[in-house]
Amino acid sequence: MSAFKDWLITFGMIIIKPVPDTFLEESKKAKGKLPGVIAWVVFATCIAHLSIYLNFHYVYSLGTIILTIIVFPVILLFFVFCVHRLYQRSFHRKKDYYQELLYIMVGIFVPIFGIMSSLISLIPQIGEAFSIILSVYSVFLAIIAVKAITKLKLWQAGVSVVVGFVLAAAGVLVIPAILLSLMSTIPRVF
Repeated sequence: MSAFKDWLITFGMIIIKPVPDTFLEESKKAKGKLPGVIAWVVFATCIAHLSIYLNFHYVYSLGTIILTIIVFPVILLFFVFCVHRLYQRSFHRKKDYYQELLYIMVGIFVPIFGIMSSLISLIPQIGEAFSIILSVYSVFLAIIAVKAITKLKLWQAGVSVVVGFVLAAAGVLVIPAILLSLMSTIPRVF
């Protein structure tokens, strides 16, 4: 229950006071939060599916829903891995901030991009525009968070996040193919 409370406090602090000090303070709660990371990303994915249904009256197949519930956490983990590796390799840093970055990225993207954006998109005419604005805002917050946690310059944090997004977007195409390939080979092993 305390982990759930930590997440809600983190979400609230990031929404109410999205400044570098908040990101630094909240990132200290990152140890041992991987199960929560996965749970919140799955929850946000379900909210997105519900939003699509309510907006367009479209229901994805059960296989597609299950695939997105598996793939989106993997893509988020991959995105943070890319940001972390870029931070270390490109800017010659040695400190490991993977857990802190993962915790804060979920703290940013789940409430703002995953939940609020999905719910705001339900508003006729202006919802989609506000949803896009929230998406850009969440990327901006990610850059500020990376800068605060890693002590990079703003442009370095920006490069890390943007290139991380590009690599994660490529992962959207590649990771499902790899998972499907693995799933088709597993029956042959048994």
